[in-house]
Amino acid sequence: MTTIDISKRIRPIITTLLLLLFSATANPAEIKSEARGTVYICTGKYAKRYHAKKSCRGLQNCQGNVVAIDISRVGDRTPCKICKP
Repeated sequence: MTTIDISKRIRPIITTLLLLLFSATANPAEIKSEARGTVYICTGKYAKRYHAKKSCRGLQNCQGNVVAIDISRVGDRTPCKICKP
């Protein structure tokens, strides 16, 4: 095999990989909003954050119940700095 034969074989593979890479890459903001359909909150009196995971250690001291809600219903709550929803 010569160098020309190898490049003829590799070029379509590289082109396909690049096309797959760029077509599968989306805007990070879009990915985050799609992934964040459901979040978890504490219903305690002083709870002010929402969480990506029910198992987040930020929910360990919850004085109420841990409830799953839609991201659109978090109101004035801010994202947890531990699980970063």
